[in-house]
Amino acid sequence: MKRKVIIAVSLILVIAVAYIFGVEAGQFIKSSKESGYKSLRAKETPIILKKMNSVNIGDKLPNYYFYDIDGNFVELKQIIQSRQ
Repeated sequence: MKRKVIIAVSLILVIAVAYIFGVEAGQFIKSSKESGYKSLRAKETPIILKKMNSVNIGDKLPNYYFYDIDGNFVELKQIIQSRQ
């Protein structure tokens, strides 16, 4: 009986520790992705803004390519078409 209690308590502790490490690992991976995304955006944003300064009202928009928040490569044309 005592051995079963020790095994049960040990199993609960192992599950709790695995859960805590899993949560920490998930947060670490998320922060790594976000920092990579921010670095990429820091490089791309000035280029996009420079191109946008050359667009006037009534001009046809060029098809910009960029990465969205989730890191997916998208076209401006796709976004505009999905909202119509």
